[in-house]
Amino acid sequence: MKYNFSKIKLEKLFNAFPQAFINNRDEFIIYPKVNTYFLLENIKNDIEVDCKVLEYASRQASKGISEYSREYHFKGIEKYFDDIWFSEEEMNLIYTYLGNGINRKKTLEYLKSSFDISVLKKVCKEVTNGN
Repeated sequence: MKYNFSKIKLEKLFNAFPQAFINNRDEFIIYPKVNTYFLLENIKNDIEVDCKVLEYASRQASKGISEYSREYHFKGIEKYFDDIWFSEEEMNLIYTYLGNGINRKKTLEYLKSSFDISVLKKVCKEVTNGN
């Protein structure tokens, strides 16, 4: 199938998450054992791939059911983003405030800031204060 994002992004996904595959429903299965996945068919460009990696892999990276699963997702996210290092606190904040695609606008802000933790903490304050 032809996707609306670059082949380079797809290669990065498979490189970062070596157990991944694409099923017959165009879902990118990050880790089959816990069925971490996201849809590929609704991705419109490369930046949306980046968003989905943060939004959908962060749950297992933050709260994985096993140490192996947590590590697989955590390291996969870091590798996908060219070995950007995330602290556990940052990963927990990513999942809590951006996970599962709950605020795409804020995910984009965080990505465009080059992973500036102050941007993520601002999102936390806005949510906490009801803004």
